[in-house]
Parts: sequence; structure tokens; C-alpha cells
Amino acid sequence: MTMRKLLLIAASILVLAAAATALVVSRSGREWTTASPTALAEFEQGLQDIGKLYHPEAAEHFERAIELDPDFLAPKVWLLQERGIISREKANELVVDLKGRDLARVTPRERLLVEYLLALVDHQPARAEAILSDYLARHPDDPYAIELSCGQLWERNRWPEAEAAYRRLIATDPNRVEAQNRLGYLALAQGRFAEAEEQFEIYRYIAPDQPNPHDSLGELLMLVGRWREARQELEEALRIKPDFCPSWQHRVQLALFEKDYDDADAVLARAEDAKGCPPGAIGNLRCRVRAWQAFDAGEWEATWEAAQGTDCGSDLGDLSVISSYYAALRAGQPDEARAIEQKLAEHRAKYSSEKPAVSPLELHLEGIRLRLAGHPAEAVAKLRAADEALSFWPEEAYLKLATRLELSQALAEAGDGAEAAKVLAEVESVNAPLAERWRPPPAEARARAGAG
Repeated sequence: MTMRKLLLIAASILVLAAAATALVVSRSGREWTTASPTALAEFEQGLQDIGKLYHPEAAEHFERAIELDPDFLAPKVWLLQERGIISREKANELVVDLKGRDLARVTPRERLLVEYLLALVDHQPARAEAILSDYLARHPDDPYAIELSCGQLWERNRWPEAEAAYRRLIATDPNRVEAQNRLGYLALAQGRFAEAEEQFEIYRYIAPDQPNPHDSLGELLMLVGRWREARQELEEALRIKPDFCPSWQHRVQLALFEKDYDDADAVLARAEDAKGCPPGAIGNLRCRVRAWQAFDAGEWEATWEAAQGTDCGSDLGDLSVISSYYAALRAGQPDEARAIEQKLAEHRAKYSSEKPAVSPLELHLEGIRLRLAGHPAEAVAKLRAADEALSFWPEEAYLKLATRLELSQALAEAGDGAEAAKVLAEVESVNAPLAERWRPPPAEARARAGAG
């Protein structure tokens, strides 16, 4: 460990210790409006679970807090944000409940949290931002408000501002260790891999008994091709908390990258035994394994059929969508390929109103279609546009690498071998093993060799 790492860790611990007394003192006043100490204890336990990313456990504590005190608004705010856990009916009930409440009886912070969330529920982001801005002008050191501001910047990819905001949050409330995690991902998104690793190591040092620091570091190591180390971190996360679903998902993803399908099946079996993910998530992972295995073998119809399985769910992930689309075209099923395009367009229209007219994934698929149709120069234009729109943000990092690999192939077929080699070298500088894994499937490689 470098001296800089040691200094950063020491500084974090010193700030944590110095702020502890101040936080205890600030909590001597009324922070939350409830007459039930038991409800308050349940709510605070839920907040602790949220900080560890234990969302199912947090939701249970928030629900118990509400049962103990139906007039306690704060747990309703947090529970409403657990959209992936609570039912739509429950979410609607919470919205109606909060809209009918008299906010004059609660603290200014609670009023902020309710009004801000309801503005977002009503699709009024400008109003939500104004509510938060006004509150911060009057309460500049409230960590809950600062965290909301951090989230706004995070969602809008305003990375330098987000970094400054998260550092301010840590200075205000060092107990929010998940902010350390966010700083790591902000560095990762911008391709500052060494800095991201250093930040995740700080996070792991501060919270070694939590799975997420190990999972985040494992995700980074997987992205940069250090797969053996990634496996160690992910396995440690699962040792700490066997039902931590993100680490099971990353562990399966790692097995796919390594083309170790026996390992992928073994990991899935372990995940099922540990009840590590909901059944739907397990089914989705199993679908990906079967589709990738068929794709690697150049079995186009089998790839497409696997991706249409009943347990695949609605989201296969970008790389699996690419594989399925490619396989549909290679299997002579253009209608099925168009169906994938249409599904993506419908999803964009429904959920991505503030994003570009065509998503990077759609541009990537267009590039594949044009290249396979014998129009590599046109494919290059689409793929360059996709690459420029992508970052190393975790949700799109692999799509960025895959786009550059597809771009390299299109450039080579367009006759620009020097630029193709340059783009390929860029991918290899980030993740050489993945670049090797994403070579043309055997059938296409043989076809090219025969054509040569």
C-alpha cells in the first residue's frame, strides 16, 4: 500500500472520530417526528441497512416502524424509494398517504424529504430541485439534503461537481461510508482506474465487515481484467453476506467472461442454495449463461432460442442483447432482430425522455447490422457515435468496450487497418482478457479465413 493510500485512510478515520461527538450532540434535538421510541429504533436500523445496501432488510424495518407509528412519515419516504422491493399497490398507497399529510407538524427536514419525493413522483424534477435548493440555502449542513444534492449530480453525470458534493457529505457526516463508494465509481466512470481502486480500498478499510466494499472492488477488478483478484473480492463479499445478490450477479458475469460455463452453473447452484437472489434474478442469470454458451460455439439459432426462454425476463443486459441480436442476423432471422430494435426503442421512449434520440446500444446494433450487410464505413459512423456517448460508468462500461471492439472490426473491414489496430489497443489497455474473449465467434472467424 502506497504512502498516499495510508494518508488518505488515516485522514478518513480521523475525520470519522472527530465528527462522532458532534453527530451525537446534533441528535439530542428532534430529528424525526414520532412519539414511539420503538418505531424510531426500527427506522434508524433501516437507515443503517440502507447505508450497507441491505435493501430487503431495510424495507422490513421501515414497514415495522410504520406499523408501530402510522403517523411517522420518514420511514414512508424511504420505503417508497424501495420500488424494486415493495409492490406497485403499496407504493401507490404510500403516495396517497403522504399527499394527504399535514407537513406543518413535522420537522423542516421531514417536510423537505416528503415534498422532494412527491415532486419526483409527479414528474416535476424542476420543482424538486427548487425545493432542495431553497432548503439548502437555509440548512446548508444537513447531510440528508446534501445527499439529495449529490444524487442529483450523480444522476446527471455532472462528475466533478458530484465528487465535490460527496466529499462535502463525508466531511459533514463521515458515517455515510457509502459516499466513499460513490467517489470510487465517479473515478471509474471517468476512466481513472487507479484512483477508483484506491478509493474502493479506503471504503473496504473503513467497512471491512460489509459486503459492498468487496463487491465494488471486485467489480472494478473485473472491468480491468484482473479476474483472479476480482473472484477473491466477490467471494469475500458472499462469505460476509451469502444473500448479497449483486455479488452473485457479478460472480456469474465473471464466469461468463472467462468462458467457464461449468463454473457459472456451479455459482448459480450456490446462489440458489443461499437464497442469494430472487427467483426471477436467478432465472435471468441462467438465461444469460445458456445464451452466451451457444454464442461462443457459433450456434446462432440456439443463441436466439436461449435468449427467448421464459425465465429470461425483460433485461438481459447489454452484452447479452448484442449477442442475441447478432445471432438473429446470422441465423437469417431479420424480423427477430428488428423486434429487438423495436423493444429498445419502446423502452427508450418510455424511460429515457432526457437522453439522446437514439441510445448507444441502439447505435451499436445498427453498426452490427450495417457491418454484416457489407457496409462497414457506415457501421463505423454509428459505432463512433455510440462510443462517444458512453463512459466507463458501471452500467455502460462493458458496452463501451464492446462498442470499441466492434468498431475495430468495422474499421478493418473498411480498409483502415491502422485505426482498427489503435482502437483494439485501447480496449486491450483496459481489459486485455475481455478483448481476447470478444473475438469474432468461431463460425465467423472460419468464414473470414475461407474468404481470404
